[in-house]
Amino acid sequence: MKLTISISVNYIIMMTHCPNTNKQKTTGWMKQRISLTSRILLSFFFLLSPSLNAVADVSTEQDAALRQYFYKCASQLHSADVLQMADTLYNRASQLGNKHFQVIARSVVLDYYYFQGNKDKILQLVDEVKRMSREYNELESYYFVWGSRLITFYLKSGLPNHALLEAQNMLHEAQSDNYLLGIAECYKAMANIYLIQSNPEQAALNFQKLIEIAEKEEPVDINLPVYYYSLAENQMQSGRLDEAGKTLNRAETFLANLDTVTAYQRLCLAQGFLRLYIKKGDAARTKRTIDKIEQLFATSEELAIYSAYLRESQLHYYMSVKEYDKALAVIDSIRTNNPSSESNLLTLNKKGDIYWEMNDRAAAAEYYRNYIYANDSVRKLSMQKSADEIAGLFNLRQLEHEKQQLLIDIQDRRLTTTYWAIGTLIGILIIAALFIIHIYRLNRQLKESKQVVVRQNSELLQSSEELRKARDRAEDASQMKTQFIQNITHEVRTPLNAIVGFSQVLVEFYQESETEEFASLITVNSSYLLRLFNDVLELSNIDQIEHLLYDVVDNINSSCNSAIDGAKSFVKSEVELIFHPSEDEVRIYTNPSYVTLILDYLLHNAAKFTQSGSITLDYVISPSEGVIRYSVTDTGIGIPVDQQKIVFERFKKLDNFSQGSGLGLSIACAMATKLGGTLCIDAEYTAGCRFVLTLPFIPA
Repeated sequence: MKLTISISVNYIIMMTHCPNTNKQKTTGWMKQRISLTSRILLSFFFLLSPSLNAVADVSTEQDAALRQYFYKCASQLHSADVLQMADTLYNRASQLGNKHFQVIARSVVLDYYYFQGNKDKILQLVDEVKRMSREYNELESYYFVWGSRLITFYLKSGLPNHALLEAQNMLHEAQSDNYLLGIAECYKAMANIYLIQSNPEQAALNFQKLIEIAEKEEPVDINLPVYYYSLAENQMQSGRLDEAGKTLNRAETFLANLDTVTAYQRLCLAQGFLRLYIKKGDAARTKRTIDKIEQLFATSEELAIYSAYLRESQLHYYMSVKEYDKALAVIDSIRTNNPSSESNLLTLNKKGDIYWEMNDRAAAAEYYRNYIYANDSVRKLSMQKSADEIAGLFNLRQLEHEKQQLLIDIQDRRLTTTYWAIGTLIGILIIAALFIIHIYRLNRQLKESKQVVVRQNSELLQSSEELRKARDRAEDASQMKTQFIQNITHEVRTPLNAIVGFSQVLVEFYQESETEEFASLITVNSSYLLRLFNDVLELSNIDQIEHLLYDVVDNINSSCNSAIDGAKSFVKSEVELIFHPSEDEVRIYTNPSYVTLILDYLLHNAAKFTQSGSITLDYVISPSEGVIRYSVTDTGIGIPVDQQKIVFERFKKLDNFSQGSGLGLSIACAMATKLGGTLCIDAEYTAGCRFVLTLPFIPA
């Protein structure tokens, strides 16, 4: 039988977004719209109830905005405008990277064609949404469109065999995914299919499996009492009244443990017990139960939309207590409120039963005859549709078989081609292997020859490199020796000439006043000569030392004062010699002799090139960096920036005619390095020259 089902926009919104508390109310309204028989009510309650998890909860503001727009789409499901709105929802979700609502947007388009009954579009969009859901791991949507859309469509279209085939495929896939909600959806669909096929045993089995999953859900599915009722109904139809009683008792226990129980849940349970007591012939409990059902409808406004349930319960009760006039009145009320073909069959059948019980055989025969005629007409249509469906499935299977056979033939041809290709490839590989072996032997011979050549070349290169280094060392030594000899010759010649010349003068002109001046000149030049030899000696010593000790406790100002005292003798009278100590007394670990010597070299260099102005020695302690920065600042001629690095090289002099060997700054720099510090020129100072000596600061 094919049932025409009307579904409102409110139903769609409720079933995709309402909280669980509304699920029973919406489902009950749908049951009222579909049919009045117990079996059809149970069946299509499940058929038209999509999963409440089809749209997941959202928490972000962006998701909330998408959800609100979805509400607008759902309110227009029966209008073609919803197609453009669904595209907008999809684009917005894509921009936000929300894959969940991309799937929902395509599901909206599917819903539009689903309620239009457009088979081609339904099949196309179900495949599309399933593909997207699988790609985005949206399993709830995946099984929702499969079960509540495709399978339901087949059932609505009177194609239960198609629906059963899809349900079996869906169950296999849900089990492979180990997805309980999908498995539950399959059991629910299969139970409905078996109900339509009048197979209560199989329906009960699938309801039992559905309940086993629903009982494990967290949070608990509040539709569980309806599942119990459905199971009990099928157990009663199979004559298993004791099992039905146990099932209803489980439902009663479940409701007793709920914090809040709705009137609809109580109604489902009461209906189940009513049918059970009628089956058992327990008149007292039957009376109490029908009174309870009528009291529920009288006190609960939310049950107003389920008035069909009340009439159905009253019909069963009046027939059980043989109040046939009231039963006939209820049947007429049912027929008036639901003028469908199924309701007409129910009316004819039930009236025939009542008149038969009233011993009005003629009236009963009339109603039974009309029922048979009407049922035969419906049965013929149903049988024809079933035959067409079976033929369609057979053709489909035949096509699938032919397709599989074609694939097998193609695979056989490919396999044959592959064998030929493999054989050819093996032949090529054998030839290639022989060729490679030949090439390998040639390469090995070539490699051996190459190794000999490389070894000889390496030996030649090594010898050449050793010769080049020896030549460079010899040239450097020769150049250094030549320059050193020249400097020493020049430096020694000048003071010696002075000594010789003025000594002759002293001999020829011996006068007291002049003797003092000549003696002074002899002293100065002798000092230059002595300093020269001291520098050479110090250079020789410093080259032999790996590092200088820095372990003597002394006042930081001691080395500075010693250097200042030593510099007074060679600083010109026009130059002011200044020492600015930053601390009165700081005890540190140092090497007083070498620090004094470095400062002496720096002060001597400053005095040499400063004709007037000042020479200043000061220092700054930086505890955070752990260093002491000594600086010697003069107002002399300064050093060009591009030549500030070379002055620290040995025997380097910016003015070859100036006095000195070019060793002082080089020796000072070497000493600073071996003390763990540095010596450099402050390039930013341009009023003369400033040397900066940086040494470790170790407080004592």
